[in-house]
Amino acid sequence: MFIPSFMVGADFDFGHLTLGHYTLFIREEMDGADGLLRIPVDLARAGVHVVNSERPAQGGGRPYTR
Repeated sequence: MFIPSFMVGADFDFGHLTLGHYTLFIREEMDGADGLLRIPVDLARAGVHVVNSERPAQGGGRPYTR
């Protein structure tokens, strides 16, 4: 289960993922473009995983133009 810190109360259940390395992308509108924040996630063990993050506009997100 992944719960970004800025979405406390949101419940994302990725129970079908096998153990391994993944990348979590968080998208937010930022200065008229999309802001993307890339977070590497290592699911090396079974169980609940909490991902601490910032909103892309506030925590290192990069602008992305479609």
